[in-house]
Amino acid sequence: MRRTSCRRRFVVGSLAAVFIATILSIGYAQTPNIINGCVGLSTGMLRVVAQGVSCRPGEVPIQWNVVGPTGPQGPKGEKGEKGDPGIQGIQGIQGPQGEQGPQGEQGPRGEKGDKGDPGGSAPLIMWSGGCSHQGGPEPGWYQYCYDVTEFNSAGTHLSVDPIAGVTFLQPGLYRVVLRSGCASTYNVYLNLRKNGVIFESTEVWSDSKSVEIMIDVMVNFNANDVLTAEFLANSSGFAYKAFPGSRLQILYLGPLQ
Repeated sequence: MRRTSCRRRFVVGSLAAVFIATILSIGYAQTPNIINGCVGLSTGMLRVVAQGVSCRPGEVPIQWNVVGPTGPQGPKGEKGEKGDPGIQGIQGIQGPQGEQGPQGEQGPRGEKGDKGDPGGSAPLIMWSGGCSHQGGPEPGWYQYCYDVTEFNSAGTHLSVDPIAGVTFLQPGLYRVVLRSGCASTYNVYLNLRKNGVIFESTEVWSDSKSVEIMIDVMVNFNANDVLTAEFLANSSGFAYKAFPGSRLQILYLGPLQ
């Protein structure tokens, strides 16, 4: 697990195996191990873009790793049947040691092989959306809601309830990113819970100004685990903005690690 500051720029971590971290904002820093792209919301078409290039209207940004996580070891094969013993031969007479022969000439260079076929791309398994209303203006804890779906190709991996949260259907390693604008006289807090237990949290000093708070974490979820989020503004203001001022994104990276 790792905690990130709400002021830190978004970086896609690991796709599992895969992509990775992931989509999640426009204009993230790019490294040799990260590929940036844009996904059309209506078409589902994916295109690769260079560092610093913004997505077009109607697209959301994604990032994924060049190298995904190692797959699990395959099952051990069955033991073969024992063969019949052979007939022992007669031991021969040891001959004298021969003289060392001269070194042979170097052989000619072989021809260049044919170019291999390009590998196929793995499908993107992700949900992106958020809450349609703002958390505030009174101080206190506010449960985040999930009633807006921006993009969903993870129907076989998770189920989203507008109030109850996100239930995971397939076990695996997932990347969870929740970011939002917020404003309070003092601090704003953000917690992520798995089955009601906090597993990641962060806070930001607002000083009555509109700032950003964010958590970006990779975590293992088992089948039937439930993810929820909550914000706290300890004075008047707003704990989180309505979508798209806040956004939750969940990306499947690969098997449990």
